[in-house]
Amino acid sequence: MARVAVKAVMAAGEPRGSLREEFKKLTRVRLVKAATELFEAQGFRATTIQQIAQRAGTTHTTFYQHFRSKADLVRLFRDEVNAEISASVSALDSNVDLGWKPIRAWVDDYAQLWARTHVRCEALWDAMGADPELAADVIPDGYQITGGLKQLLQRYAPADKERVQNKLVLLLLMMDRLFFLLHSQERKLPSVKLQDDVADLLWLALQSPSVGATRDKLARAPGKNKAAAKRTKRGA
Repeated sequence: MARVAVKAVMAAGEPRGSLREEFKKLTRVRLVKAATELFEAQGFRATTIQQIAQRAGTTHTTFYQHFRSKADLVRLFRDEVNAEISASVSALDSNVDLGWKPIRAWVDDYAQLWARTHVRCEALWDAMGADPELAADVIPDGYQITGGLKQLLQRYAPADKERVQNKLVLLLLMMDRLFFLLHSQERKLPSVKLQDDVADLLWLALQSPSVGATRDKLARAPGKNKAAAKRTKRGA
């Protein structure tokens, strides 16, 4: 089949350089597909570059012409997943009604996103244990994604925007780990109730941060309003 394709391209007058580029792209696609299948079957750490190359029908030398390491493949996964997360999070930005029900529906949509991308997500978290540079990118990526919520963040006073964004970043990290556990347990965990609680936390995070501001104010003046401070601490 490959020879037929080559003859067809040459007959059409396609330059050899262009043909070479097409084969290079095809090889890259095969390497990514092979890595994805192996990561799903045996995990990131247990998978070797030799195994990826063999499954893709090429050699480890060819692998290094496309990627410097397995971590490079995972960076590609990270970029793809981040793009999908950004698209999902943008739904919060365009949603005028941020009541509990729309937020709960969004949590379900996010769970479905994780189910679609779980192989890439799991490979990324596995790789972070072996590559500190990958781990160092996770929180900045979260701030970049949530920073795109221009309309949502404009609803808050300037002093409150940072607090709201911090909570959103933390919740995205928590949701990723939660859905990982739900997936690995084959839905044996009480997923509906847990996702209800995630929606509660997200809804609370999007409310006015005035309670947190009050707590901070009391903490800076420990000699005043001790009873109120205790009540705030119990409610935190």
